[in-house]
Amino acid sequence: MIQTAVASIQAYFPLEQQDPGPYQRFKSGPMAVELSWYQAEGLGNVSAIRGKAMGGLMSMETLVIDPFYRDMPLFSFDSIAAMGKHTLLVEYYDTLLDQNAFDLAPLLAAKAQAASLPDHDLGQHWYDGLKLAASFAKRGKKTHVPIMETSFQQSLKAYLELCAKQPALAEEQAGEKRAKAHAYVMGLLEQGGPSTDAFIKALGREKTEDLFTRIVFGTQA
Repeated sequence: MIQTAVASIQAYFPLEQQDPGPYQRFKSGPMAVELSWYQAEGLGNVSAIRGKAMGGLMSMETLVIDPFYRDMPLFSFDSIAAMGKHTLLVEYYDTLLDQNAFDLAPLLAAKAQAASLPDHDLGQHWYDGLKLAASFAKRGKKTHVPIMETSFQQSLKAYLELCAKQPALAEEQAGEKRAKAHAYVMGLLEQGGPSTDAFIKALGREKTEDLFTRIVFGTQA
């Protein structure tokens, strides 16, 4: 799904691939991870992560779009396959400068297309208050995967179309957006999250902070 997603972003905003250095390929516990990093012209930071473990019996894909140059929420996608279960997470985090001016309707319409998929309870986390109502979490069997893929692509398309309609932000506003995203990332590092905790356990706090702030979310140079 990630390759198709990156091509979709490219269709709206030209992508310039960046060098993630030692994070291009690394180990996170038993998982072999590959990371691609891009700057999307007029949009912001894009990272795509793929991981495999247990001889391919477990796999994950993650896409993060951090839109510094448009007043859009941070977009996060995760797809996880393990032990015959398939999990789909599409999440939008409030890094908006003006939430009242943001039109959530297209993202809610995309979420509705996933209504037939079984919901997945993620439990309670400190960042739940930052999630917009269009976010959703689903878990199903292999037979659900085609609908999951379609739901993700529809959500991404709706998001990118909204991004394209938003006016470009001035440099000062872009800095404010980056600061709001950075506060969220530091919250992950300090207060935790499922994937964040796994990275810290595998890489240590210092390397995880470098990976997250500089590359995955692009909040610091």
